[in-house]
Amino acid sequence: MRLGDHVSRGRTNPKTGIVIGYPKNRIRYYRVVGLNPSLKLQEVLGKNSWEELGKIEEFDWLLAEKLQPLFPPEHFAHWFFGGDYSCYWTGDF
Repeated sequence: MRLGDHVSRGRTNPKTGIVIGYPKNRIRYYRVVGLNPSLKLQEVLGKNSWEELGKIEEFDWLLAEKLQPLFPPEHFAHWFFGGDYSCYWTGDF
């Protein structure tokens, strides 16, 4: 995990990265803003096609074990779009 990585919080299918149970299940989006001594995530809110920064939450490093890549290298989206999704993480925490 690096500074600036994107983290989505909510129930997602681990193999596809698709949200489970929408619209009841809302996804919250974060950006990594701190790594030492704990993991600091700042919420990113979408308002009228603009990004606004929300509050900063601090987590223990055990959270990093619960996160998984949004599209693992063997996923078709990783191959199809030819992109590196290593900076996109998802988890239900």
